[in-house]
Parts: sequence; structure tokens; C-alpha cells
Amino acid sequence: MPKTYVATALLVSTFVLGGCAEYEPARDIIHDQHSVVTVLVSSDSSEQLVLGELYSQALNRRGRESQIRMMAAEHNPVSILRSKAGDLYIACSGDILSFVYPEKAQEIEKEMRSDSQSNPNDPTWREETYAAVMGALGETLDATDPSNALGCADSSSALPQNILPIYRIPVLSREERLVLNEISGTISTSDLSELVVETKERNSARKVVAEYLDSKGI
Repeated sequence: MPKTYVATALLVSTFVLGGCAEYEPARDIIHDQHSVVTVLVSSDSSEQLVLGELYSQALNRRGRESQIRMMAAEHNPVSILRSKAGDLYIACSGDILSFVYPEKAQEIEKEMRSDSQSNPNDPTWREETYAAVMGALGETLDATDPSNALGCADSSSALPQNILPIYRIPVLSREERLVLNEISGTISTSDLSELVVETKERNSARKVVAEYLDSKGI
């Protein structure tokens, strides 16, 4: 091959490759993953305030800014999440199933009551309730793993009430979802009860939760 042809071919190749690099589309930025995470909290519940602070402060400590937003007790947190007026809600699995799929909640409760040996803390019921919630959240919401900790002790529902963070897609990155799982795996039912009592005594969920997270090295 003549040298002039080789040089021309190299020049063309360099131009084409350079052009590809110049016009290669940039990776899409998920803006929701850089905004402040709004954690919804029911205004009439000290337990809700403690849970909201737990997960909110954990995200803050890992570099993701978050804030607490109070909502009226009668409001449906799932509807608020779907409207994008909130990003994260710390639910009790049984109660949230009654919001998103009341027929299924009644069905599982009926099954539990028909079993004379039924224990709401049985892992079978926990997993069935969790699976029903996951199946009803739709395409815009998701949930992390349920905690072994139980909340909503005053609920009228017989369903398991495992603590369950529900979030709006795509607000949280994989690393941030792992932070939520870390809190869910750390907190126990007795821990939660003690934090609620201390919050009422000291009138400061923020300080109580901060001290708890410090003690756990989070």
C-alpha cells in the first residue's frame, strides 16, 4: 500500500474516533438522587417521629441530605409519595398493606384468625405480608427489607407490623438503600420502645436518636 494512502487512512480513522468520543452521549444524571430526601412523618405519633429521625439522620451521616416533613395523621402516606410530595415513609407492614391493598390485608387477617395456633410474629405471616405490600406498591414505589423490629403496637390490625421503609423510585441510590437496611437491621422492638419513651420525656427525638446512632457507631 502506498505511504500516502496509509497516512490518509490513519487521518480518517483518527477523525472518526475523535468524533465518536466528542459526540458520545453523556450518562443521564438522575436528579432525584441529588435532591434533599423528604421523610414523611405522621404528626400525631412519637414513634413515627423517632423512626423518621432514625432513617433521616442515618442518611445525613452518610452524606445524603434529608429533612423531616410532618403530615396529618389521616393522610395516606402512599398517595403523598406517589404525588412526589415526599420521598420516604417508615411504615409498619400490616398497616401499610391496609392502605395499598385492603382486600389482601383482610384476606391475610382472615387466614391468621382461622389458624388457632397463629402467631403474628411467625416469619410466615411476616413474609406473606411483606410480599403483598411489595406486589401492591406499583412501578413508582419500592421498599427495602423489613426490620425484625415491630411498631404500631396500638394498631387494630392483627397483621405483623414489622418496620418497613418505603421510598419513591429513583430517589435513593443502592448505597443509600443499604443505609436504610442497616438501620432496619440494627433497631429492635425494645430499642424502639425505649427511644419513644425517652423522646416523650426529653421532648427531643432528634437528640435521642443522635445519641442512639452514636452508640451504635452509625
